Amino acid sequence: MNDTSIYKKIIAVIIETALRIIIIMIAASFIYQCGQKAYDFGYDIFADRPMTYGNGRDVYVTIPDGVDAMDVGKILQQRGLIKDAKLFFCQEFLSAYHKKIRSGTYTLNTGMNASKMMEIMSAEPDEEEATKDEDITSQTETAPDGEAHSPMDEVTKTEEAAEGEEGEGE
Repeated sequence: MNDTSIYKKIIAVIIETALRIIIIMIAASFIYQCGQKAYDFGYDIFADRPMTYGNGRDVYVTIPDGVDAMDVGKILQQRGLIKDAKLFFCQEFLSAYHKKIRSGTYTLNTGMNASKMMEIMSAEPDEEEATKDEDITSQTETAPDGEAHSPMDEVTKTEEAAEGEEGEGE
């Protein structure tokens, strides 16, 4: 055999081994990075940290009818209440509030965690508030002039009349 061919074979084996090591290192790095991201995402789901600690700031949020948890997450992310809509979607899916978020306008705070926000947005309306709304609706009548009048209109008229009498006495 020729010395040159032996050297070529040795160099080929060294290059082949080096390439295999590089490919294995790249694959191991990729697997590590994916694992790290998966761990961080999973940790964030269960850690349920607020955007800010302490008092935070109040943010008014309106949730429209017919939106799913991902849409709610996008709204909350846009308003600066959560860091990731996908994370909120997973938290909602795993929570006791799954598919219980109601449409409406809410006052949320950047100091709240996602669980507290879901609790607020999933809460049943207070019976007292619902009863007040029903009472006001049932007490509102339509007068012959076509305008709606409620019992509060009578109170206002009485107050106006009393003010008018005080002004006449001066």
